[in-house]
Amino acid sequence: TLGDIAQLVKDRINFFSLTIGNAEITARSSFDKALPQFFDFAARIVSDTLNILLSNAIKFNYPGGWIHVDVFLHHKGELLDKEAEKHVSNWFPILYQEGEEQGRSVIIAISHSDPGIPRETVPLLFKKHERLGPAFLEKIKQAHGISLFVAIYLVRMHGGTIGAGSQEGKGSTFYFSVPLS
Repeated sequence: TLGDIAQLVKDRINFFSLTIGNAEITARSSFDKALPQFFDFAARIVSDTLNILLSNAIKFNYPGGWIHVDVFLHHKGELLDKEAEKHVSNWFPILYQEGEEQGRSVIIAISHSDPGIPRETVPLLFKKHERLGPAFLEKIKQAHGISLFVAIYLVRMHGGTIGAGSQEGKGSTFYFSVPLS
């Protein structure tokens, strides 16, 4: 269905605005000027995936923290980390990615403040029922761990990719792609 992805992202952030405010977190979004205003994408899948990633960004954040949602055009064959440096103010380099690039796509990146995730733990976050080691933060150990698995399933349904990067003591970026036909 033809849709406006920028408006969908704004609507999702607005949906979470009360929760974001109650958590004493600031949120902002930015959109690449090169994005097509309307294109064919599965709005429900994008909305549900964004809900999962925003909910996690709130849950694993802290008072005084931030969430940045950046949406930009990605060209097949270009390094995503390089393109993100131009469009995302707080991009943490990719440590894990699921799925294979199919062509040009729109990237939705949710970066947020958190204590950071140890490099070796990032891939485990995407595994169903994976238990994290005792050295990891208590708050994350208590997470049920199914939401990112569901997000992978949703992203695969529309042929996209999903991944994450993090830096301990700084924050994390979780992103997914929406292929352009």
